[in-house]
Amino acid sequence: MYRNKLWILLVAMISLLTSCEVLEQVGQMQRFAECNFSIANVSVNSIAGIDLSKIHSESDLDMGKMLMLGQALAQGNLPADLTVTLKADNPNTKTAAISGLDWEVLMKDVSYGSGKLNQRVEVAPGSSATFPLRINFDLLKVITSQSLNDLVAFVLDSKNKEKLKKLDVKAKIRPWYQSGGEVKPAPTFITIRP
Repeated sequence: MYRNKLWILLVAMISLLTSCEVLEQVGQMQRFAECNFSIANVSVNSIAGIDLSKIHSESDLDMGKMLMLGQALAQGNLPADLTVTLKADNPNTKTAAISGLDWEVLMKDVSYGSGKLNQRVEVAPGSSATFPLRINFDLLKVITSQSLNDLVAFVLDSKNKEKLKKLDVKAKIRPWYQSGGEVKPAPTFITIRP
Protein backbone atom coordinates (compact mmCIF):
# COMPACT_ATOMS: atom_id res chain seq x y z
CA MET A 1 0.00 0.00 0.00
CA TYR A 2 2.79 2.41 0.94
CA ARG A 3 4.62 1.45 -2.21
CA ASN A 4 1.57 2.30 -4.39
CA LYS A 5 1.20 5.72 -2.75
CA LEU A 6 4.90 6.41 -3.26
CA TRP A 7 4.59 5.38 -6.92
CA ILE A 8 1.55 7.66 -7.44
CA LEU A 9 3.36 10.55 -5.74
CA LEU A 10 6.43 9.99 -7.93
CA VAL A 11 4.31 9.96 -11.13
CA ALA A 12 2.50 13.14 -10.02
CA MET A 13 5.81 14.92 -9.32
CA ILE A 14 7.24 13.92 -12.71
CA SER A 15 4.07 15.13 -14.45
CA LEU A 16 4.23 18.44 -12.57
CA LEU A 17 7.91 18.95 -13.42
CA THR A 18 7.28 18.11 -17.08
CA SER A 19 4.35 20.52 -17.16
CA CYS A 20 6.46 23.32 -15.64
CA GLU A 21 9.23 22.60 -18.15
CA VAL A 22 6.78 22.85 -21.08
CA LEU A 23 5.42 26.15 -19.73
CA GLU A 24 8.96 27.54 -19.41
CA GLN A 25 9.79 26.54 -23.00
CA VAL A 26 6.59 28.09 -24.32
CA GLY A 27 7.47 31.25 -22.36
CA GLN A 28 10.98 31.27 -23.87
CA MET A 29 9.52 30.88 -27.37
CA GLN A 30 7.02 33.68 -26.73
CA ARG A 31 9.87 35.95 -25.59
CA PHE A 32 11.82 34.93 -28.70
CA ALA A 33 8.90 36.10 -30.86
CA GLU A 34 9.01 39.42 -28.96
CA CYS A 35 12.69 39.95 -29.88
CA ASN A 36 13.64 42.64 -32.37
CA PHE A 37 15.00 40.92 -35.47
CA SER A 38 17.19 42.14 -38.29
CA ILE A 39 19.32 40.71 -41.05
CA ALA A 40 22.83 41.23 -39.70
CA ASN A 41 24.71 40.08 -42.78
CA VAL A 42 24.36 38.40 -46.14
CA SER A 43 27.43 36.68 -47.54
CA VAL A 44 27.52 35.29 -51.06
CA ASN A 45 29.84 32.30 -50.67
CA SER A 46 29.91 30.96 -54.22
CA ILE A 47 28.26 31.12 -57.63
CA ALA A 48 28.48 28.15 -60.02
CA GLY A 49 31.09 26.64 -57.69
CA ILE A 50 33.34 29.71 -57.81
CA ASP A 51 34.51 30.83 -54.36
CA LEU A 52 33.69 34.54 -54.08
CA SER A 53 35.65 35.25 -50.90
CA LYS A 54 38.51 36.85 -52.88
CA ILE A 55 36.48 38.41 -55.68
CA HIS A 56 35.67 42.08 -55.09
CA SER A 57 35.29 43.40 -58.63
CA GLU A 58 34.72 42.11 -62.15
CA SER A 59 38.46 42.31 -62.83
CA ASP A 60 39.04 39.59 -60.18
CA LEU A 61 37.30 37.04 -62.43
CA ASP A 62 39.97 35.27 -64.49
CA MET A 63 39.28 33.48 -67.79
CA GLY A 64 38.75 30.10 -66.10
CA LYS A 65 36.11 31.50 -63.78
CA MET A 66 34.41 33.30 -66.66
CA LEU A 67 34.28 30.01 -68.59
CA MET A 68 32.74 28.26 -65.56
CA LEU A 69 30.08 30.97 -65.34
CA GLY A 70 29.43 30.77 -69.07
CA GLN A 71 29.07 26.99 -68.94
CA ALA A 72 26.64 27.20 -66.02
CA LEU A 73 24.58 29.83 -67.88
CA ALA A 74 24.56 27.69 -71.05
CA GLN A 75 23.22 24.77 -69.02
CA GLY A 76 20.44 27.01 -67.66
CA ASN A 77 21.56 26.60 -64.06
CA LEU A 78 23.51 29.10 -61.97
CA PRO A 79 23.77 27.63 -58.45
CA ALA A 80 24.46 30.13 -55.68
CA ASP A 81 25.38 29.49 -52.06
CA LEU A 82 24.94 32.22 -49.47
CA THR A 83 24.64 32.69 -45.75
CA VAL A 84 22.04 35.00 -44.23
CA THR A 85 22.90 35.85 -40.62
CA LEU A 86 19.91 36.90 -38.53
CA LYS A 87 20.23 38.95 -35.34
CA ALA A 88 17.80 38.76 -32.41
CA ASP A 89 17.79 41.50 -29.72
CA ASN A 90 16.02 40.37 -26.54
CA PRO A 91 14.38 43.32 -24.74
CA ASN A 92 12.96 41.03 -22.04
CA THR A 93 14.22 40.40 -18.51
CA LYS A 94 14.18 36.63 -19.07
CA THR A 95 15.87 34.35 -21.58
CA ALA A 96 14.31 34.04 -25.03
CA ALA A 97 14.92 30.72 -26.77
CA ILE A 98 13.70 28.29 -29.37
CA SER A 99 14.50 24.65 -30.11
CA GLY A 100 15.00 25.27 -33.84
CA LEU A 101 13.08 26.89 -36.68
CA ASP A 102 11.68 26.70 -40.19
CA TRP A 103 12.82 29.51 -42.47
CA GLU A 104 12.24 30.96 -45.91
CA VAL A 105 14.15 33.72 -47.73
CA LEU A 106 12.29 35.93 -50.21
CA MET A 107 13.19 38.72 -52.64
CA LYS A 108 10.26 40.88 -53.76
CA ASP A 109 7.90 38.21 -52.36
CA VAL A 110 9.40 35.40 -54.46
CA SER A 111 10.81 32.48 -52.45
CA TYR A 112 14.45 31.64 -53.17
CA GLY A 113 15.15 29.14 -50.44
CA SER A 114 13.75 27.50 -47.37
CA GLY A 115 14.91 25.05 -44.78
CA LYS A 116 15.28 24.20 -41.14
CA LEU A 117 17.72 25.17 -38.42
CA ASN A 118 18.01 22.13 -36.16
CA GLN A 119 19.69 23.78 -33.21
CA ARG A 120 18.69 25.67 -30.12
CA VAL A 121 18.94 29.47 -30.33
CA GLU A 122 19.12 31.26 -26.98
CA VAL A 123 19.19 35.01 -26.37
CA ALA A 124 20.08 36.15 -22.85
CA PRO A 125 17.99 38.91 -21.22
CA GLY A 126 18.82 42.36 -22.58
CA SER A 127 21.34 41.05 -25.10
CA SER A 128 21.67 39.92 -28.71
CA ALA A 129 22.47 36.70 -30.53
CA THR A 130 23.00 35.84 -34.17
CA PHE A 131 22.29 32.65 -36.06
CA PRO A 132 23.11 31.69 -39.65
CA LEU A 133 20.86 30.31 -42.38
CA ARG A 134 22.70 28.62 -45.27
CA ILE A 135 20.83 28.99 -48.57
CA ASN A 136 21.38 27.29 -51.91
CA PHE A 137 19.31 28.38 -54.91
CA ASP A 138 19.39 28.95 -58.66
CA LEU A 139 20.64 32.48 -59.29
CA LEU A 140 19.05 32.47 -62.76
CA LYS A 141 15.69 32.65 -61.02
CA VAL A 142 16.82 35.91 -59.41
CA ILE A 143 18.26 37.29 -62.64
CA THR A 144 14.98 36.80 -64.46
CA SER A 145 13.04 38.60 -61.74
CA GLN A 146 15.43 41.43 -60.77
CA SER A 147 17.50 44.06 -62.46
CA LEU A 148 20.81 42.46 -63.40
CA ASN A 149 22.68 45.65 -62.45
CA ASP A 150 21.16 45.63 -58.94
CA LEU A 151 22.04 41.97 -58.53
CA VAL A 152 25.66 42.33 -59.68
CA ALA A 153 26.08 45.39 -57.46
CA PHE A 154 24.78 43.41 -54.49
CA VAL A 155 26.96 40.33 -55.19
CA LEU A 156 30.08 42.52 -55.37
CA ASP A 157 29.13 44.48 -52.24
CA SER A 158 26.88 42.13 -50.23
CA LYS A 159 27.60 43.97 -46.95
CA ASN A 160 25.91 47.14 -48.26
CA LYS A 161 22.48 47.20 -46.58
CA GLU A 162 21.10 49.84 -48.97
CA LYS A 163 21.69 47.51 -51.91
CA LEU A 164 20.06 44.73 -49.91
CA LYS A 165 17.00 46.90 -49.23
CA LYS A 166 16.71 47.69 -52.94
CA LEU A 167 16.40 43.94 -53.62
CA ASP A 168 13.62 43.74 -50.96
CA VAL A 169 15.17 40.73 -49.22
CA LYS A 170 13.34 39.36 -46.20
CA ALA A 171 13.43 36.22 -44.10
CA LYS A 172 10.48 34.46 -42.53
CA ILE A 173 11.09 32.23 -39.53
CA ARG A 174 8.78 29.93 -37.59
CA PRO A 175 10.25 29.01 -34.19
CA TRP A 176 10.04 25.52 -32.68
CA TYR A 177 9.48 24.67 -29.04
CA GLN A 178 9.71 21.44 -27.08
CA SER A 179 6.63 19.90 -25.52
CA GLY A 180 6.67 16.54 -23.81
CA GLY A 181 9.92 15.51 -25.45
CA GLU A 182 8.60 16.44 -28.90
CA VAL A 183 9.66 19.48 -30.92
CA LYS A 184 6.67 21.41 -32.32
CA PRO A 185 6.43 24.44 -34.65
CA ALA A 186 4.82 27.71 -33.58
CA PRO A 187 1.57 28.49 -35.39
CA THR A 188 2.88 31.57 -37.27
CA PHE A 189 5.94 32.96 -39.04
CA ILE A 190 7.91 36.09 -38.04
CA THR A 191 9.00 38.34 -40.94
CA ILE A 192 12.48 39.92 -40.73
CA ARG A 193 13.79 42.68 -43.01
CA PRO A 194 17.30 44.19 -43.18
